Amino acid sequence: GAGAPIAELAIDEVTFRLAVGPVRHHEVEIEARADAGAEYLPRAVDALRARFGGAVVSSRHSKLAIGAAMERLLAAPRGAGLVAGDRLTPTGYARLEALLSAAPARPDGG
Repeated sequence: GAGAPIAELAIDEVTFRLAVGPVRHHEVEIEARADAGAEYLPRAVDALRARFGGAVVSSRHSKLAIGAAMERLLAAPRGAGLVAGDRLTPTGYARLEALLSAAPARPDGG
């Protein structure tokens, strides 16, 4: 009805406990809650990108898949340079996305 939410925005922080140590990961999730929300989502994403630039990257991967790929990425010989403090670097995220995109999708979303 009138005034009902059309979309939901959530900001998540996850700490993956990996062999190299804890690595923090942040996500902004935008989900449609009504038919009108599906039309609104592209505008919401555009607004976030306009405000935050390259810090906002689209991804359709689950947190489980991200954590598993992050573990593989950081275990590689050049993986150590991809973490600054307790966070993946921008280069690390680019390599993570390449790794996730190269992997065949599993039926469970992972």
